[in-house]
Amino acid sequence: MKFIFLPIITLLVYLPAIMGGFIWDDDAFLTANPLIQASNGLYYFWFSTLAPDYFPLTSTTLWLEWRLWGGWPLGYHLVNVLLHAGTSVIIWRILCFLKIPGAWGAALFFSIHPVNVESVAWITQRKNTLALFFYMSSLLFYLPTLVSSRKLKWHYWMALLCFGLALLSKSASVMLPAVMLVLLWWKDNFHKKALIRIIPFGALAVFFSLVTIWFQYKRISDHTIVRTDDFYARLAGAVRAVWFYLGKALYPVKLNFVYASKTIESGLFPILMFIFISVLTVILIRYRALLMTWLCYCLTLLPVLGFLNIYFMRYALVADHWQYFALPGLLAFCCALGTHLFRNYQTTGRAIAVIIAVLLCLGTWQRCRVFSSSENLWQDVLSKNPHALLAHNNLGLELNDQGRSQEAASHLRMAIQIAPQDTLYYNNLGVILTGQGKYQEALEILEQALKINPDNPNTYYNISKVLTLCGKLGLAIDNLYEALRISPRSDNSRGAWLVHKTLGELWLLQGSHTRAEYHFKLAGKSAQNFF
Repeated sequence: MKFIFLPIITLLVYLPAIMGGFIWDDDAFLTANPLIQASNGLYYFWFSTLAPDYFPLTSTTLWLEWRLWGGWPLGYHLVNVLLHAGTSVIIWRILCFLKIPGAWGAALFFSIHPVNVESVAWITQRKNTLALFFYMSSLLFYLPTLVSSRKLKWHYWMALLCFGLALLSKSASVMLPAVMLVLLWWKDNFHKKALIRIIPFGALAVFFSLVTIWFQYKRISDHTIVRTDDFYARLAGAVRAVWFYLGKALYPVKLNFVYASKTIESGLFPILMFIFISVLTVILIRYRALLMTWLCYCLTLLPVLGFLNIYFMRYALVADHWQYFALPGLLAFCCALGTHLFRNYQTTGRAIAVIIAVLLCLGTWQRCRVFSSSENLWQDVLSKNPHALLAHNNLGLELNDQGRSQEAASHLRMAIQIAPQDTLYYNNLGVILTGQGKYQEALEILEQALKINPDNPNTYYNISKVLTLCGKLGLAIDNLYEALRISPRSDNSRGAWLVHKTLGELWLLQGSHTRAEYHFKLAGKSAQNFF
């Protein structure tokens, strides 16, 4: 009965998400991703660097699902929820194997916790749900080798295989070897043979960590500024992030897709914060189970605490989906502690657990409704973080697609006020104004963008579109050539395809068939190489 109840309750509380649509970068990751739609897309996911991150197994599942239900979001949402439900069942079996009190309650709370909605209801986070499924499967296969003296080779190799699949889904799985070491210490099994068994896990973790770092820095190699703070500020920010995640796990209210980022100055404060966290860890040495849980929680969070640049950190330094891997351990400890505290008052304890479960279900249901559409999501973000640039920009684009260009323009103007040196918002506002037929105002906005950054090919392309609509084809062509001059090595990019295609069309209008044919051939080459 317990085995069946976990998937059922998970499906029920996630119904608003299952019936929802696509949000934010679901288009770039899935619906408008040429590699997903290409017949040879699997080759490029596994054996090229065209994708922004190396998560080939995740991309493979989406590639296969695109053949099943195409642009129908329900199918992708349902798979995400089923993966989440399956992970909850595996967590229950792991905790039962470890004889942790309150194991089923911990698995239930994980399945219905509102913090997890961001990972489950956002299709792009298939990498989270798929990776954690294999991460926990690896741990489940590994545990018998930890406590048994029998030769369980197939358990070990299955654990290693599942860990590899988790890393191929998302590299946040890299901390599993560290968690295994903590479990060895907890079970007093810290001997040479056990340590040697973990070496292959550690080697895989190091390799995929380096791959991820390379992809992340490749992704921000266009001089995008992610963070400028020094090491001490990052250390203090990491300590604060741990407490932030702990607070959201224990009191999941005012959850937000884009949290406001706070700056911590370097100096004495980071040092004091580091001393505080170190003293706390030393104090917990007396309480073995508590220290084990604390270490697992902190270690699992380590990759996302801000020591390394992650592209999303240009928008927020913390995010709910970054806690997905750490949450099971914390919930397991809370349930075990609750079971111990109420061992003589079981009726009261069960009543409290039911109340907590009901509140979590309501919170998850409500949070799922926020993720039902892009507009709902961005409106919710701005209601809690009015200066969220990502929300203003994307809500503006969403409203413009809906034909609500006046509202869209107001959000882009607000983004420009908040970040007057970021030309992205000038360009998007220019596109919106062009669609409204306000060509002169669009040109003025785009010219301001050029003053800020004269080396942005997108700005020249957008200016050429306005000039074309104004009938100034010669000037439009000049701007397109300027875009190509700035990005001469973008022959295989979608941008190059678009510029050459537009140049071909304009030269055709100018009556120059030779030049038009030349650029159409280059556009075809770019399309063949990229799509």
